[in-house]
Formats: sequence, C-alpha cells, structure tokens
Amino acid sequence: MKKLSILLFAAMMAVSLCGCVWFMNEPEEEQQSTAVYEPVQDEIEVTPEPARKENPVSAFYSDYYDACGAMEELFQSRLEGEPSKETADTLIYLAEHDLAVSQGKITFGWLLSTDAEGSFSSSVSGAAEGSGTITAGIAQPRSEDTLELSPLMTPQAPQLSPIPGEMNQEQEQYTLSFQFASGDTMSGTLTAEGLEYTQNKADGSSVEIITEDGVWESTVVRGDGLITILRCDGKGLHFTVAESIESHESGTDIYNWTSDSAGARRI
Repeated sequence: MKKLSILLFAAMMAVSLCGCVWFMNEPEEEQQSTAVYEPVQDEIEVTPEPARKENPVSAFYSDYYDACGAMEELFQSRLEGEPSKETADTLIYLAEHDLAVSQGKITFGWLLSTDAEGSFSSSVSGAAEGSGTITAGIAQPRSEDTLELSPLMTPQAPQLSPIPGEMNQEQEQYTLSFQFASGDTMSGTLTAEGLEYTQNKADGSSVEIITEDGVWESTVVRGDGLITILRCDGKGLHFTVAESIESHESGTDIYNWTSDSAGARRI
C-alpha cells in the first residue's frame, strides 16, 4: 500500500511538472507567433530639380514698378479728385501710356527659361497670346549720349539735375522677340539700364524704359507720333504729353504735370 501511494504521488508530480512547463512556454510561443516582421525598404534618393532662372525682363519690370508704382497711384488719385477736362484727358493719356509699357511685361516677361545659358523661350497665353524668345549676348559699348536721362527743360518746370553718364563698358544684353497669335510681332533689347521694344504693325508704338542712379523714365511713342513720358525721381513724378518728339524738344507740350509733396499741378 505504501508502495502504491509512492507511485501515485510520483505520477501526480510528473503531471504537475509537465503542466508547469507547458504554462511557462506558452507565452513565448504566442509571442513568436504574433511577431510582425516589417520588410526593409531601400532609401530612395531624390535628385533636387535645378533652380529656375529668373526672367530678366520680369525682374526689370519689378524694379520699375517698385520705383514708380506708388507715385503713379498717388498722381492718379489726385487727378481724379479734381475733375476737369485737363485731368480727364491726362488720365486717358496715362492709361494709354501704362498699357503700352505693360506689353513688354506680359510678353517677354512671361517667357520661361530653357536649358541654354541665359536664354528663355516658350509660349504665352492670357493677356498676350503668342510665343517668344530672349537670347543673351554682349552689347556694344554705348556712347555717352545714348540712354542718358536728360532733365525736364520746359521754361516753367523745376530744373532737374541731369544724370551723369556711365563710362563705356562691355555689358550683357538680351535680344527680345515675340510673335502674337494674331501675326503681329514685337522686338527689342534689354540691358541693365534700359529696355526698349517696338510693335511691328502700322499703328504700333515704341517703348523705352531707362534708369540711372535710381531715376526711372518710360517713354511711349504712338504710331501717329504722339509721345508720353513718365519720369520718377527724387523730386516726385512728372508726366508729359506732346504731339511729337519735335514739339516736346521745342517745349510746346500738350500737358506737363508734376506730382510731389505739394500735390499735383500743371507746369
């Protein structure tokens, strides 16, 4: 009997030990079965795109509007505040001037860069539909009397100091070309100190914007010869309308306005 009890006790201990082993091993087996293995992903190298070159015509216009935009808005508001035939006429001439001047921005200024160094070529849609090119090159040294802003010389006008000419030197020049969807074309050049272009049609106008030492002057000559000049300098804004270049040079302008700290007035 005692021997039988010993055998039964031994059997119970064996079953108990097996149960403990199974209980202790179960969490490890469950942990192994629920483990999640994430695949190793290769790192993807991203090649940065080359920086797009800034359109030189667009940059030139940004400087022009920074210099003249606020003064022109003030001039317009002053004329609108004093309605008369003279102010109404002047506002019309000023609007035509701005429209002609903006043609270079919405054509050449919207062209995209190409792979060629300093060149731009693309199509343009919107206000001016067509296509064009900007080609970089070297300008010929200019003479002292070329692209030099001269002071306003009308008898009643305040005497403005002339801008000293720069020394002749080699400089970068861009050749501009644009063809409208209508078939009209426009061509011109751009340097650090001046932009000029002409629309090649019967009633097309020619535009020139020049700058020296912080003074900006835009000139528009219509197809019929009428000339408008907008000048922004340290003394304020000046706007001139004349029947022709000759009449302007002789001092017989249609309108000659100045806008400064004292207000807008004809001179």
